[in-house]
Amino acid sequence: MSLSHIGKKLSEEHKEKIRLANSGEKGNSWKGGITPINKLIRGSAKYDNWRIAVFEKDNYTCQLCGDRSGKGKGVYLHAHHIKSFKSYPELRFEVSNGITYCDDCHSKTDNYKNKRKIEIAI
Repeated sequence: MSLSHIGKKLSEEHKEKIRLANSGEKGNSWKGGITPINKLIRGSAKYDNWRIAVFEKDNYTCQLCGDRSGKGKGVYLHAHHIKSFKSYPELRFEVSNGITYCDDCHSKTDNYKNKRKIEIAI
């Protein structure tokens, strides 16, 4: 935005025109109209149900350090695939292939965000 526009408000109509001009094929993040299959799967109701089932199986408790929410303490939990989501597509929705980790423990797993780290023995 140029200096001459600083402090000026855009009308809703003008904002909509900008949005339309930058959407679809014209947008910076356009990748040919395809959404990666992994993103579609991870955003599905089936995947959400798998996560909830893993949390319930593990009683909403980190299986490494034992942390859980309660008594004024909030713990963010992750449903982690024991055998990787990428390498074992047939096990993606198997509850037995999931384990609950807190944020800190999950970041230490060997395949966290596709980065090699220390391996946690189960």
